[in-house]
Parts: sequence; structure tokens; C-alpha cells
Amino acid sequence: MPHTSSEHHPLALVYRGPAALPDCPEAVADLLASGPWNLDVRYTGPREALPLSAESLSQAVLYAQPGGGSLDSAYRVLAPQRRAIRDFVHAGGHFLGFCLDGYLAGATPGFGVLPGDTDQTSPLPGRRSTTRTPPWSR
Repeated sequence: MPHTSSEHHPLALVYRGPAALPDCPEAVADLLASGPWNLDVRYTGPREALPLSAESLSQAVLYAQPGGGSLDSAYRVLAPQRRAIRDFVHAGGHFLGFCLDGYLAGATPGFGVLPGDTDQTSPLPGRRSTTRTPPWSR
């Protein structure tokens, strides 16, 4: 199970770099920081103090991937971290993808954190979204 950054504030990493559109990482970080989850929100990416790596992810409970321009171009930038992100999720970490980059959870192209590809942008008919308490805040 991923570690937390402190006893009271679980670490959430938000990607900031060329695979996200300008201002998206900051919007995602603001959303996570202002929520009721008491997260320690930090940026990760190629020019950040915390590189996107297995080591950084091992300290987090959540990895958030803000939206980017195209799935293929975002994946080309992030492909070297595919295994680290997949292993993080399979070990109990949480992946939160926004807009187009939610598709990166799929397999082709993507991180492979789902058993197949993502190909739908809205809930199925007759289903609705629900809000649940995140496992790290229980």
C-alpha cells in the first residue's frame, strides 16, 4: 500500500509538464487541495522537485493526470513512466485522470491500469455518478 507524506496529510501528486495543457495542473491541484480529504498536494513532472517516478509514487495515495492535447502525444511523453504508474495502482494507489488524460488509464495507448481500453466519455444510460469517501480518508 502506498505511504503517506505525513501522519495527517496523505500525499497527492499532480502531474505538471508537457503532457498537460497550461493551467490544468493548477486547476486539479486547487480542486484536490480545497476538497475535504486533507491532502498534501504536490506537483510531479520533468521540471518539478518531485520527478514522476516509482519512488515518488510510493509516497503517495493519489496520482492525478490533468488533461492534455491528444492521447497519443500525451502517452509518448509519459510512456517511460507507464510501469511505475501501473505498479502504483496495482499496489493500491489511486489514479485520477481528467478529460482526455483519463483515457491514459486504458491499455492502448495508456498505463494499463484498467483491464482494457477506455472508450466512453459519459455514464451508461440508467446510471448516475456517486460520491464516495476516498479510502485514504476512512
